Amino acid sequence: MSTAPERNALTPLPSTIHEATLAGGPSGAVLRGAELELATAAARRLAGRDVVVCGDDPDANRRLARAVEAAVGLPTRPQAPHRSAGPHALPHFHQASRSPDGHTFYETEKRKARKQP
Repeated sequence: MSTAPERNALTPLPSTIHEATLAGGPSGAVLRGAELELATAAARRLAGRDVVVCGDDPDANRRLARAVEAAVGLPTRPQAPHRSAGPHALPHFHQASRSPDGHTFYETEKRKARKQP
């Protein structure tokens, strides 16, 4: 018998942070990798790499993505997916100074990261 709390369809999964890479080609898709702790995600961002926040609650995802970016420095306001990035691009934050490179992407109700193959 499991002691884990039951999850029903109305209980959203909590937001989690993951390594992220951009899919090749013009799709703009974000590939989700291993799960990260906040400190590890901030270190990855400091190194100019991407991360993605995944979960069922878009508002919680956005807040956690901002927290990751704020741990690095001064974040931008939420950035809408750029049309030029491709049809599967995700909203994101980055540093206001644009240094270091990289983004903290986050999922919405309709835009999701893909599991890395």
